[in-house]
Amino acid sequence: MSTISRCIALAIERAEVEVLTFIPSFGANSVYNDYCRLKNQALTVSFHPEVAFSIALGASLLGKRAVTLLKAHGFLKAGNSIIDALYTGVNGGLVIIVFDDEAGRQSDSIVDITPILSAMGLPYRVLGSSEKDLYRLIIDSFVQSEQLKLPYILVVEASEMEKEVIINEDSQSPEKRIICRRSSYQRDITRYILCPLFTKYQYQTLQFRMGKGEIRGRC
Repeated sequence: MSTISRCIALAIERAEVEVLTFIPSFGANSVYNDYCRLKNQALTVSFHPEVAFSIALGASLLGKRAVTLLKAHGFLKAGNSIIDALYTGVNGGLVIIVFDDEAGRQSDSIVDITPILSAMGLPYRVLGSSEKDLYRLIIDSFVQSEQLKLPYILVVEASEMEKEVIINEDSQSPEKRIICRRSSYQRDITRYILCPLFTKYQYQTLQFRMGKGEIRGRC
């Protein structure tokens, strides 16, 4: 048995994440502390959600797996950079774990985050404590991100971090270590420079990633 927060931390470590950014908040604090214990080091704490996400995005563009821990309100604050990531895409798996606080117990995050995620067109999954293999689903989210070339969002309930779940021992075995499908950075101004000149191509590329269209030309 393991707490949900430690299960998330273990999954992040097993997914071979190289960059973790974090904003202190209800729920996220527990995962951050458990992850630091696993790595036996204290990682840098961020205080601005958009900066935290942008650092993780930069690492992802270079082909590294990255994760950002944000509360729902922090996700909204980071929205500018997150929307940019829809056009730039990602190379290494990039996962944003959003700590929802539906009852507003310890935060200002009284917002229904899932309609916002749907409206932004972001791939996401809401994870509850009743999930059969929470550990594997978290690891698989990095693969989903790399396959879609988009950030992948996991929504968890902040108040459930101390609940206990069973970690599938088979999921932890060395032969089950996740296969990396990440890509390396290659210079491409039509992808990484966001400006009106390339908007049409970038929009078509986004629709293609999401299975909604085809790419008809560069610009």
